[in-house]
Amino acid sequence: MRKTFREQRSPDYWTSRWDGIAVDAPARGHDRYPLLYADMVVGRPPGEVLELGCGAGRLVRHYHQKGVNIVGVDNIAAAIVRLRECDATLDVVHADARNLPFETDRFATVLCFGVYHSIENDVPAAIKETFRVLKTGGRLCVEFRADTLH
Repeated sequence: MRKTFREQRSPDYWTSRWDGIAVDAPARGHDRYPLLYADMVVGRPPGEVLELGCGAGRLVRHYHQKGVNIVGVDNIAAAIVRLRECDATLDVVHADARNLPFETDRFATVLCFGVYHSIENDVPAAIKETFRVLKTGGRLCVEFRADTLH
């Protein structure tokens, strides 16, 4: 396994990345990551979806255009600002995964691609928050890189 160590703190790293990246086109390619895996859980059960770590918006924009009731969250303000500028109808929120501004048991599905491995401190708090906002019997699709260490 290759181990990656970042020179910058994670929020600084992602802020600099999003400052130089345009909003993504809605995701395509139902036969590959991440849409392949997101499609396995979105709508099963039906209900509101949370994309934790929506970044440049490829999944939140895809599902929003399909009429899915989806909320995107990112802890990098620049990403949220850009998404709102691109499409004011998107429901996107600037928040930290360790302290989500949603009521308990709100979401039927949570998508979480590439978030937990970018959290520098208290990953268990982020996981606990994810399960707090996920409805009992809801679905979670999560991915993280085990080679990214802080």
